[in-house]
Amino acid sequence: MNKRGLWLATAIFLVAVGVRLWVLFGVTDPQNAGVGWYTDTYHHWQIAYLSKEIGLEQGRLWDLKGMEYFWGIGQPALLIALFALTGSADILVLRLLTVVCGSLFAIFLYLLVRRYWGLRPALAMALLAVFSPVAIFTDISGLQPPLGWLALVLGFFFWPKQPVLTAFFWVLAGTFRAEFWLIGGVLTFLALLFEKNFDRRVVLLVSYLLLSAVHMKILYSATGNPIYPVYWNYRGNMAGEWVGKQPGEVVLSDFMKNVQLGCKLAFAVCTAGMLFLWRRKDLKQRLFFAWGLVNLGFLAGMAAFSDYAIMFEMPHFWYSQLFTWPYDFLALLIVLFFFVWLPKKWPFWTKLSGLNWLVVVLLLVGFSFNAWPVIMGRYRDYQIDWQNDVKAAQLIGSVYEQGKIIMPADRPDLVYATVKYGGVKGKDVVGDMYDPLNYAGKGASYVDGTLQEEFVEWLKKEKITTFVAYMAGKYEPIFSQRPGYLQLVGNSDYIKVFRVKL
Repeated sequence: MNKRGLWLATAIFLVAVGVRLWVLFGVTDPQNAGVGWYTDTYHHWQIAYLSKEIGLEQGRLWDLKGMEYFWGIGQPALLIALFALTGSADILVLRLLTVVCGSLFAIFLYLLVRRYWGLRPALAMALLAVFSPVAIFTDISGLQPPLGWLALVLGFFFWPKQPVLTAFFWVLAGTFRAEFWLIGGVLTFLALLFEKNFDRRVVLLVSYLLLSAVHMKILYSATGNPIYPVYWNYRGNMAGEWVGKQPGEVVLSDFMKNVQLGCKLAFAVCTAGMLFLWRRKDLKQRLFFAWGLVNLGFLAGMAAFSDYAIMFEMPHFWYSQLFTWPYDFLALLIVLFFFVWLPKKWPFWTKLSGLNWLVVVLLLVGFSFNAWPVIMGRYRDYQIDWQNDVKAAQLIGSVYEQGKIIMPADRPDLVYATVKYGGVKGKDVVGDMYDPLNYAGKGASYVDGTLQEEFVEWLKKEKITTFVAYMAGKYEPIFSQRPGYLQLVGNSDYIKVFRVKL
């Protein structure tokens, strides 16, 4: 890249970062990543923070509800390092990381399009990628996709000249999210099929297998399952176990049935596209096109053939984290149609280049007017939940003294707020999922006096001094039957705070 190209790429990066920082600090609450929609951001923070505070001493990641390896090991490892380097455990560490990664993704996407099709299509693609509402909101969310997309695009950037780096980044992508693991594996397989150079194929294959073996060994040592994130994503999401149904029993609306039909058609189109690419051995960009088709086919397949289709029922889901690259890819196809295909088909079109840019602007404006109201509407609908978290955290901090504190394991947003605003340290936080009832079997409850005694012994063993619980929940029999053990010291909108008296 010459000096002019470097300056242009730097300018695009700075614009991307600037837009994302403006939305992060000027439009949204920097501390509210999207409670009620992107609450998982706090779960990622919780895993990394608790692993730094507790888990590393035990040689593993740590979580309050046993999902420390579900999301993958890449993001927690990176965050632990950043928490240590910055000396901060603020959620902004996580959110600024994804701002940078998302902006870098836009740059490398621009560089690849420029490599394959020239400057004008690349600039058009950069404009759409930088200002895409889905990309912007995903990039400020603190979730894993910006890291995964960046790793995948870097694999393409170094292919085919440096196959070791390609393998490294595609394996790295798989450590950020289970879907990226599958996509990286498919891309490696396709690269082996498409590449003519035998040495590159061997280097890519060996590198990918060795690096994958390291990744899987870590997972196996920690969980006993070398493909733990993929296994549980399938079982919990695609098989429908986490929506309270047996596999195949999720009930869809008539609207969603029509969406499923459309997704089956989209899956067929993507499959046909892959077959077309297989035959176009002269097309140097076919692996890049395959990435887009594989990703679109993956999303279409999830909706068409699995119980995960129920997620597509929600309007905001269509603008969520999984759609950054799929929307960019569809936009790229439109850009290539107007900037590359039409001029080749009809040379006179080169004299109408202004129409190309008009199409790009109209596409961006139309998408923005459609997406931003849904995105911000969903975000604002749940702002009260974050405000309640802050109030609850301040209450907890006002009555908390010293010692261990029990927190609801399913509210990482409350855990973060309690650390941020309540002055509680990670080493003192215990998740209620690890109490005796969790190991007592299906149908057990704290109405059982024996379980109540085990609960009291658990409190003593863990040296619990403060207990945070929901207003109505599994602990009500203990609250009512053994009031001497737990002294109510505070009420919030949805929790009670007790001081433990043993």
